[in-house]
Amino acid sequence: MKKNRTIPWLILNGAAKSGSTWLVQLIRKTNTWTPIPNCFQQDGWRNSCVDETKLLDFVLHSLEDNKLYYTKQHWNSPRLIDQISARSKAIPIVANILRDPRDMVLSRYHHNLRHKLTDLPLNKWIKLESSKFILQNKIYHSNWVDWGARNKNHYVYTVYEALHSDLSYYGSSFLIETHLKMGLNISEQQAAACANLTEFNNIPDRHKGSGKFFRKGTAGAFVSEITKEEEDFILKLACDVGYAELINSVVDAWPWMRDFTCKYLEPSNR
Repeated sequence: MKKNRTIPWLILNGAAKSGSTWLVQLIRKTNTWTPIPNCFQQDGWRNSCVDETKLLDFVLHSLEDNKLYYTKQHWNSPRLIDQISARSKAIPIVANILRDPRDMVLSRYHHNLRHKLTDLPLNKWIKLESSKFILQNKIYHSNWVDWGARNKNHYVYTVYEALHSDLSYYGSSFLIETHLKMGLNISEQQAAACANLTEFNNIPDRHKGSGKFFRKGTAGAFVSEITKEEEDFILKLACDVGYAELINSVVDAWPWMRDFTCKYLEPSNR
């Protein structure tokens, strides 16, 4: 069987509020990839994002072009990737990111507040809205884990908490891996320098802070913003929808993630 070609396209995918915007910033700092042409751009999106109705046209364009493109997507499953592969006999590089469900719930709430999608206080929003959000995220990652494990030459996985713990190391590891899967090289020093440029303190003030596009994310921020009872409620929801099984499948395929993901269902010490 003929091996699929690699499309010169890096898809920075991610479940909502998982940290995929951080992946975009990491990639942009390298200047290796470029945003897609405007004629393929999804209307209303700030980041480079391909319009699904123009997907095949973009793939054919990228295969003939001499550029490396990146987009940020929120595709819930590999369905579109499989359709692309079947039609073009080529496959893009996909990057994904995993994050503690408690922090994802908190980030979603602040997102909804900023966009005036809710006027509920946090405690009521958690009780009424967090269950469907947690289920969506569990389904999202379950859909991608198997595909990623079968297509490791075209898949990069990282962890939000890892980037926070040591951005220089894990950020540069992410950049080195994305380059290698595209057949490119980037030095450890250059990758670390690019990663460190994405520190929150290095983002221009006009783009960050309360009500702005970038809000400072903190691993474990939930401890200071939700009660122990609310945390227990979220953990029970996560367990009920199968987060433990999800984490086990992730660690089986990417053992290095264990030190971070094993804490996702552990109650905080407070």
